[in-house]
Amino acid sequence: MLLQLPPEIIQNILWHMDPGTLLVSLLVCKRLYRIANSKHVMQHQLLSLPGLNVGLEDLSTAGALRQYRLRALSNLCGSDVLSQVTRYSPGRHKIDVRQCVFCPGGIAIAYQHRSVIKLYDFRGERIHPMAELRPHLLQDDEQGCHIELLKLAFSQDRDVVGLYRYTPHEGNGGPFVAEAVEKARHTLKLVVFYHLTATKEWSTKATSYSSFVQETSDIAINREFRPVGLALANNGTTCIAWTRTGPSFDTKVSLYARNKDLMEACGYGQCACVPLYDQHDWYQHDPSPKETTLERPHTGPFSTTSTPLVCNMQFTQDESQLNLYTPGLPIPSWYTVCINPMKTCFTSMSHNIEWMCLDSCPRESVLISMPFHYDHVSNIPLFTPIPSFVCRTRFLALAMTYERDDKQAFIVQTVQETMVNACDHQPKLDSGRRSRHWTSRARLDGFKHGHSSLGSIMAIAPNGTRIAISDWSDLRVWALDPSALQEDQSYLHFPARDLCPKSEIAILRHVKLPSQGVIHSMCWQDEDKLYAVTDQGLVRWDVGHKAYGKGQAMSFELET
Repeated sequence: MLLQLPPEIIQNILWHMDPGTLLVSLLVCKRLYRIANSKHVMQHQLLSLPGLNVGLEDLSTAGALRQYRLRALSNLCGSDVLSQVTRYSPGRHKIDVRQCVFCPGGIAIAYQHRSVIKLYDFRGERIHPMAELRPHLLQDDEQGCHIELLKLAFSQDRDVVGLYRYTPHEGNGGPFVAEAVEKARHTLKLVVFYHLTATKEWSTKATSYSSFVQETSDIAINREFRPVGLALANNGTTCIAWTRTGPSFDTKVSLYARNKDLMEACGYGQCACVPLYDQHDWYQHDPSPKETTLERPHTGPFSTTSTPLVCNMQFTQDESQLNLYTPGLPIPSWYTVCINPMKTCFTSMSHNIEWMCLDSCPRESVLISMPFHYDHVSNIPLFTPIPSFVCRTRFLALAMTYERDDKQAFIVQTVQETMVNACDHQPKLDSGRRSRHWTSRARLDGFKHGHSSLGSIMAIAPNGTRIAISDWSDLRVWALDPSALQEDQSYLHFPARDLCPKSEIAILRHVKLPSQGVIHSMCWQDEDKLYAVTDQGLVRWDVGHKAYGKGQAMSFELET
């Protein structure tokens, strides 16, 4: 019916289309493409998309069409139709979706009723197996015990840690077996698999793993508590969150120090990795690691025992802080300065709550995530009687309202200035967290806070140009230009419909990607490829400019 209309009417229809629908329409047939190839239509569509609109009048018709396609693709227009979805089925064994963990460039897969951990590497369009890790407990007597993987985590250096419950079979083994069974009821096994390096210079470019290079620690437990979170630092310090079973939901967070003597005996120094050229097997056991319990906040929100305190933790890049997450929230609710568990001192959790004005509203409390992007400018002159220069660093972070019933998400910014002689010109994202002065730059339109048992799950692309947030099986993605948000001139980059009328902060429009099951965790491999662990297996969405909307089904076994 549409193609039977006169070209002028069709062109008028295309003029009123939203940018995503028009981009998909250009791929339908050649006649629609020729009719849409009009400077009048393309300039109107360009003005409705975020981007600098300088010199649009000087573009030719072909140039306007090319610019429109580039701008529409960078803003993820049409990705709800054009995104390429690849599903990886687990094969013969069922994946334990609660324990699968992403790391930079890969994933650790855990299987139900199995203690084996399989590592896969993301390279190009395929995934490649890296290693199959087995705890040393299995090497002694695989048939005489039951081993259950409770939690799994990566360090920033890609070391792997697993928390296991080791239960020997009592049978008719006599008093010694009965004693071992009773001890296992009050002890968990913490197993760290250290990565291997290919050169003597400790290069991490060729990283591999081996089940024969691991360290085991005995973690004493109270049977009333169960582990709900696990994190590993580069220096071997482990953090475990425990919650009490029952109606109280009491929670405690403990740090466990790595045995310093073991580290020195293996020649680790400051680097906890093992050289690949040293081929002998290495296994160490620490029966009593030093434990330090973090103090719980006594005042402020989340201070009562009526709600679970912590469900997950994550060390920052330089390990100066430890982020602690409330169940269901993608932004940490607390953080604490990382201490050395070997020292007899205590530290308490600090609330991750700031007060700021959002969208021309009165000051309200918000939770602020770790900054995901920064811009550093050196040698900025100060207009003072004595000539001086400063370095200015601007950080962008994600903030979420805390007290509203209809929670909203914002992109916020903070600015730090340092004298040139005191700046190392290598800013870290962790340092932006310490700022107390934040201003709103954009609001995530269509943000939907999850109220399911999984809550909201968030993933930010490495360069900060994509934000993905899921609520159960609903997956929404926002595209942004960090450099444009850091400049206080949103009216030059965003169309009038994407600016708040009072505060003039930007409104970022979302794109809903095709649902592929219930999402348990997500990670961006690059700016265009999003991986997620779902109840249907591992799923990848490709939203790049080469995506053409085709689905693909694969298997882990075929990939290997």
